[in-house]
Amino acid sequence: MRTLIMTEPQHFLRLSAQKAADETHRRKIAKAIATYDAAVTSTKKNQFTSWEEARARAAEIKNYTLAQLPELLEQFEKNFIAAGGKVFWAETGKEAAEYVVALAEKHRALKVVKSKSMTTEEIQLNESL
Repeated sequence: MRTLIMTEPQHFLRLSAQKAADETHRRKIAKAIATYDAAVTSTKKNQFTSWEEARARAAEIKNYTLAQLPELLEQFEKNFIAAGGKVFWAETGKEAAEYVVALAEKHRALKVVKSKSMTTEEIQLNESL
């Protein structure tokens, strides 16, 4: 009798292929997508007089924010410190990750709770921890 040892990626791919071929699962996914699309359409109609105008206004706010970013960041820092927070300015992702690691070590942290996964990825924090 031959024993087949399957690696995790092979196992994942096999199970994924089975799930992708499952018609019941495919119907559930299609229904979820249709429900989401309907909710988005409904939200656009109910929350905005004009969806296009709302998008244009959002673009204006984004462009203003980017143009004023240094001043806005300094204003945020001032307000955050006044509220009892601490701000650390890092020039690189590596520097930011090193700061977090040093802070965790200083306080002998056993667990770290992160809320912005994109930032975590950008500074490669998981690898540093």
